[in-house]
Amino acid sequence: YENDLRKEIELTTPLISNELPISKLTEEYKLNEEYLKSIENISKKYKTYRKVRRDGNCFYRNFIYFLFENNFIKNDKILFEKIKQKIIDSKTLTEKNGYEWSVVQDFYDIFLKEFCECFNSLSSGIIPRDYLDKIFSDNDKGNYLIYFIRFCIAAYLKENRENYKSYIEEDFDEWIRKEVE
Repeated sequence: YENDLRKEIELTTPLISNELPISKLTEEYKLNEEYLKSIENISKKYKTYRKVRRDGNCFYRNFIYFLFENNFIKNDKILFEKIKQKIIDSKTLTEKNGYEWSVVQDFYDIFLKEFCECFNSLSSGIIPRDYLDKIFSDNDKGNYLIYFIRFCIAAYLKENRENYKSYIEEDFDEWIRKEVE
């Protein structure tokens, strides 16, 4: 039953939707006063939103989409170079925290390539949102981006375990393996 339900969700729900008007949220949460107040506040700043498939990767997918989208909206070469350098530095971060580079490298290569391509699409006449939609509608490519971010987050958490382990009730390394990796 779970597999059938998962397949149905995959067939009927995009990984990331097209932009939707905020008013759809108002309709969806019309019976929840608290949410309606939040939606009203959000609508002062944003007119649209996107739904992300709730599949266990939604946080990561949303973060990556925002990172890419925000980068091309700002069209800021300095910001682009800073983020690109963080991506490049992730090699050291992941290796230092126990990940074999041969395991991470393919994910890294695709992430860096797509991040750069998205930014470079600004000067090549491609509409960056179209490019993003293409990336994020490709489940395989999208998953490579997600795996890369998961490795980076896991490595960061391991490196900064003292700041985070008190928030986790189980063994910290086991939690990272189970919930992040």
